[in-house]
Amino acid sequence: MIKSSIEIYGKVLMYICVCRGISDKQIEAAAQQGITSLEELSESMGVGADCGVCQSHACQVLEAIARRKLT
Repeated sequence: MIKSSIEIYGKVLMYICVCRGISDKQIEAAAQQGITSLEELSESMGVGADCGVCQSHACQVLEAIARRKLT
């Protein structure tokens, strides 16, 4: 899995989907808008729709966000 990060305006972004340039922060914003599954994420942002390497990591990010909401 290819992972890279970059600091923009003092915030570190982790690129989850390199093919589409989607970061963890963008996935978090999508989750705040109601996205709860990889299928929904793929439909709305294209995550995992190209090479598919990012799918498991994108799921992990969504699961972490869901766990935070429960606490």
